[in-house]
Amino acid sequence: MRSIAFTSFVALGVLTLTRVASAEPARDAALAETLFQEGKVLLAKGAFAEACPKLAESQRLDPGDGTLLALGVCHEGEGKLALAWSELSIIAAKTDARADRVQKAKERLAAIEPRLARIAIVVPEKTLSSAPNIEVLRDGAPLASAAWGTSAPIDPGTHVVEAKATGKKTVRIELKITAGRSTEVVLPPLADEAPPPPKSEPQAPIMTTTNEAPRGGAMRASGLALGLLGLASMGVGVWFGVHAFRWSDEAKLSCANGCSDEALAKNQEAKDAARVSNIAIGAGAGAVAAGALLYLLAPKKAPLVTPYVESAGAGAAMRTTF
Repeated sequence: MRSIAFTSFVALGVLTLTRVASAEPARDAALAETLFQEGKVLLAKGAFAEACPKLAESQRLDPGDGTLLALGVCHEGEGKLALAWSELSIIAAKTDARADRVQKAKERLAAIEPRLARIAIVVPEKTLSSAPNIEVLRDGAPLASAAWGTSAPIDPGTHVVEAKATGKKTVRIELKITAGRSTEVVLPPLADEAPPPPKSEPQAPIMTTTNEAPRGGAMRASGLALGLLGLASMGVGVWFGVHAFRWSDEAKLSCANGCSDEALAKNQEAKDAARVSNIAIGAGAGAVAAGALLYLLAPKKAPLVTPYVESAGAGAAMRTTF
């Protein structure tokens, strides 16, 4: 019933709305007048969603009391009661406006007041002390400190109140505002924001050596030891070789007039000594050759293990010089 009565009121009231052009030069008076006339027709039909944009653009192009009054009535029908209240309040407070427009604005304000939602955003002293540089926003728009605690009209629907400050965690409060109710939002103290994790600085490569004995030194020492052992073996072989020749000569001399048992034993000793000499000299020569090979092939420097750190990860590299 209220909607039907309001639409009937609009249909009758629009017929009396006329524009009064501003004294200042209009940006596009002809377009503004056309939009105003189209907006009035739509408003009379109750097509608020189509009428309001036309009336708002007409008011922007060429402001006038008649257009602003029509726009306030249109926004009321659209459910934007806070916006309608602000627009109609301007007309109602005018002393130089037409009396019928002032009266009509006051009538609509009286009808809107019981249905008007209000919101007050309170910033207690404790909250202000926690963040002296606090910034309060309502639906993304900054709210000046002079407006804190003031109960102001607001359109029904979902609204967001935020409080933020440097170095503090943002407080975000989402509200569901209903028509005809007043809401008070008390902002709590802002907590400190967690410090960012320390940035990791790139580490320079560290050169280290293994705790084991240098491989090259061990190989050279082994080669020298093996070579000395081989020389000693060859020396033993030479000693047995010399004695083999001497015992062989003695055995031959003893057999000049027939071989005695002593001569035969001496000859056998010479053969055994020759056999030992051949084995010792051969083994010694092989040991000397192997020792020389180990010594020559031994690395000149010990292997180096180099840890490294890079963006892809960490690891280690080994470098050996021969």
